[in-house]
Amino acid sequence: MFQYNTVLLVDDDYVNNFVTERLLKRANIGKTIRSVRNGEEALTYLSEEKNDCPELIFLDINMPEMDGINFLKYFKKMVLDKRIKVILLTGHVGPKQKKALEELGFCNLIEKPLTEQKLFKILEKESV
Repeated sequence: MFQYNTVLLVDDDYVNNFVTERLLKRANIGKTIRSVRNGEEALTYLSEEKNDCPELIFLDINMPEMDGINFLKYFKKMVLDKRIKVILLTGHVGPKQKKALEELGFCNLIEKPLTEQKLFKILEKESV
């Protein structure tokens, strides 16, 4: 299994971030795992040159301040050196949200909680 240098978790749920981070470390998926609480913090993280650009982002859709869909709208406009894989990790996605995500070109969706089986399945799909 491929190991990413940096993985970014974007989720307002501390418990979910803790569980996801432990799973990623145990599966040896990321050398460095960072977490932020919403889309605004994620955009700030990505724009700061001192931070390593993540190769993989796990993104919640339902967050305060800036939700995942609005983050993706700004993210698509950013010019980044590397191609970043985005995996949506969320508890619930309504029909309007699903449509908005499809229109943005993001359809890799995993329902919370993340498990090792779900993780490997989506990463296999991403590496094809």
